[in-house]
Amino acid sequence: MNLEEKKAALIEELSLFPDYSELLEHVMSQGKNAGGLPDNLRIENFEIKGCVAQLWLVPEFRDGRCYFTPDAERGAFISLGVASVVCDFYSGAKPEEIVATDMEFLRGKLDLALTQNRRNGLSQVIKSIQRFAKSCMADS
Repeated sequence: MNLEEKKAALIEELSLFPDYSELLEHVMSQGKNAGGLPDNLRIENFEIKGCVAQLWLVPEFRDGRCYFTPDAERGAFISLGVASVVCDFYSGAKPEEIVATDMEFLRGKLDLALTQNRRNGLSQVIKSIQRFAKSCMADS
């Protein structure tokens, strides 16, 4: 599935939640179900600065595609859920496609359900993913 198809599916998924409290419950469940990282990858190199909670994002480039795995401090289910939504969206895409696709479409739904600090964390996750994708383009 390309990012345009993923975008349509994500917009449809988020529209199933008529109010922000239900949407946040959904995001929190994403965080609770996230696989997490082993302790040896929860390091400063992978830490996303500017988030409410301590959050890590491990990028990987293989077979011409980018993959992203997030994790957060224990109990930070909203932060981890938001990062999981973004990572799931971009994972498996080619770097060029990631760089050409922003998450502006989230502004109308998910972004409005978040506090300013969490919106900042969302922005930092997206910037980190975009930087990694650009570096993969430069290396290939």
